Amino acid sequence: MDQTSRITLPTRYGEATYTFGLDDSGRLRVITTPLQGMPDTVFQMTYGHDWPTVKAYFEDSGQLLPDWATAYLDALDPPGQLLPICIHYKREQSVETRRIASFWSGHEGYRDAMHPDMVRRNRMLSKLTGGESRSFLTKATSILEPYLFRLADAATLGSVAEAYRLLGALGTAAGRDRLLQELERGGRHPYARHLLFGLEFHRDDEVLERLTKVYHGGNIADDDLPAVLRLLNGYPGSKTQAFATEILNDHPYLASGIVDVMRSIGLEDKEIRPIFLASFESEKEYHHLDVLVRALNDLSTPSLSLEAVNLRAAAPEFLDVPPVNWPQQLEPGWTALVKDTPLDRVFDVVGSYLSRPEPRLQRNALLQLKVAVQRPENGGRLPPKIEQRLRELLASRYDKVYVEVLNLLGNRRVECNAPLPMVRAILQLSIGTRYRIVILKALRRVGDFPRAREETRQFITEAVNTTDTTQRLEHLSALLPYLEKYLGEVPEVRSQLERRRARVAE
Repeated sequence: MDQTSRITLPTRYGEATYTFGLDDSGRLRVITTPLQGMPDTVFQMTYGHDWPTVKAYFEDSGQLLPDWATAYLDALDPPGQLLPICIHYKREQSVETRRIASFWSGHEGYRDAMHPDMVRRNRMLSKLTGGESRSFLTKATSILEPYLFRLADAATLGSVAEAYRLLGALGTAAGRDRLLQELERGGRHPYARHLLFGLEFHRDDEVLERLTKVYHGGNIADDDLPAVLRLLNGYPGSKTQAFATEILNDHPYLASGIVDVMRSIGLEDKEIRPIFLASFESEKEYHHLDVLVRALNDLSTPSLSLEAVNLRAAAPEFLDVPPVNWPQQLEPGWTALVKDTPLDRVFDVVGSYLSRPEPRLQRNALLQLKVAVQRPENGGRLPPKIEQRLRELLASRYDKVYVEVLNLLGNRRVECNAPLPMVRAILQLSIGTRYRIVILKALRRVGDFPRAREETRQFITEAVNTTDTTQRLEHLSALLPYLEKYLGEVPEVRSQLERRRARVAE
């Protein structure tokens, strides 16, 4: 062992003293880090509540300072943090240290991979991972590999992700095993997606087998699954399809990426379709259905029909759901189907589900109808049976049903075949609901003619004169301003309302 040297360096926590020396192979190393061996109370008194981070930083930097300093030993202008080390060991004649220093002198353009500044270091590590300098990596592997092992262990230095990714790009067996071992550690690895990226450079049966076991162990977080799919993309071997299918069944929202994987391993769309159809038919989470619909209908194979989607959505498991959890609008894939299916067929399918007794299916049908009436070829008139059913649904006890009917009636592209009966149905609903704005909009669209306005005046007048509860009077009082926007001012009704309120109060 050569003579040791105590060197004080600038660090992110102020000046700190390290003890340097050479190991048996002649490489520079840190023998002791600042305050090493001292009780934790000394760290706490010196650095405050953040002392554990400071202590870890000194330990981590102690592992990496020798690599950084050796790389800049012959540099004309080494980084300031390394300058005291470089000055002290400038004339060191150790064969191993001189070999590494000479290598970096001959590859100054890549020296930032060993820079103590995290930003500069990470920028270069990422550049090298990008494959722009494959010939350099081949030459530098024996130096970079042990360095990246140490850097991956030094969490406080901020280069763990970059180290894992470049370690994979080196293509070595030791690097591959390190990445796999990290993934196989208990729990979900915080750098899993970077480990998976690194493994993209190692596509063999063992990697796939060990990765599958990690997945089965529940140690891949949902956020990291896209990285798994990128790894599987184009992965040779028959087991890839089985693994991708398993991921599809567990996580259908990744359907698009799984299609890419299956195509990348040579499957044709006609072979992919039955896999996705099976997943669609067995899926128990409603919000996943539309993802599968879109994936299926993006294949160059026959699309799912509007009938098929409605039938699947009518499964019992999707109906026993409280209205608060019903979708607010029709999903994108389902919407596309409504737009692409012949309009007369849409009305047939939607009409059949409007007639179902289940409120959830009624709402699904209404959401489809809202899309259908926007189609350019729609003449504005609904089939009489559908219009009749809309009148009936205004009496639904579910606001998520009758409000959608009101929204439809307020649409400028809808014209009623029999507007007066519809106005009467709207008026019957109007007193007991808080959705007065949509009531007003529907009345303005459906009842824009004298007879409808006259019946509305009669309705509100009779309602005021016959009511006998304070609560109903309050409902009428809240509704009247909205009806006046449709009828114009009705002072006589307001007077009647005041007289009726006084009488009921007696």
